[in-house]
Amino acid sequence: MSVVCAVVISVLWSLNLSITFPIVGVLFENDSLHQYVDKEIAEARNQIETYTGNLNKLGEEHIAEKARMQRKLTDASQRLLLQEWIRSAVLPFVPQDKFKTILCILCVVIAASTVKGIVTYVQELLVGGMVQATANDIRRHTFDNVMKLDYQSVQEVGVSQLTSRLTNDVTEMSLGLHMFGVHLIREPLKAVGCVVAALMFNWRLTCISMLILPLIGLLFYRSGRVLRGAARNTMQTMSGIYHTVSETLDSTR
Repeated sequence: MSVVCAVVISVLWSLNLSITFPIVGVLFENDSLHQYVDKEIAEARNQIETYTGNLNKLGEEHIAEKARMQRKLTDASQRLLLQEWIRSAVLPFVPQDKFKTILCILCVVIAASTVKGIVTYVQELLVGGMVQATANDIRRHTFDNVMKLDYQSVQEVGVSQLTSRLTNDVTEMSLGLHMFGVHLIREPLKAVGCVVAALMFNWRLTCISMLILPLIGLLFYRSGRVLRGAARNTMQTMSGIYHTVSETLDSTR
């Protein structure tokens, strides 16, 4: 269920990002969306005619140039197909007036954001309930195992260590489970949705931007190692704090 919610959130997130392009086109251009799509269709058809003519003029010896021209022709054909689909399937529901168009787009954004917020709440609720139930089960089983130990074993481990494991360590584990059930599923899907939307607008620029992904991966790897060391030190620190508190309270007897 969390995966389904994450997919819905990523789709709505990509929709909110991609729908800003029509707003910019309406606000900063003199054309409406209908005129803009008609202009794009006419431009794509002119490009197809130009590329087709240039392709027919090239001889068999110009293999590289023909391949380059064929790629341009394919891109123009795909853009024409997309714009014609938008004109036939989307524009009939879009008003001709620019102000009404902006109002309609904003209503879609608000509705998508509302649905995204509701789905996010449902995902947080489902994962949070599962995480809390898991943490309570771990605490209960750990406490039952501790109660089965003899006095010498408990003193050897230390009451402060056991208290730290039952409270701080299980809490940190709960945070990790929550991050795994929510963010580790939702954020990659949101990233994939954004990449797909970016590829639809400009795939060349998107591919160039993705060249820095190995550097980002290395940065996350280094950060993860540092965070693991910091988490280990934090657990030891909390154990020391519990030990100090336990000794202080024992001295008041």
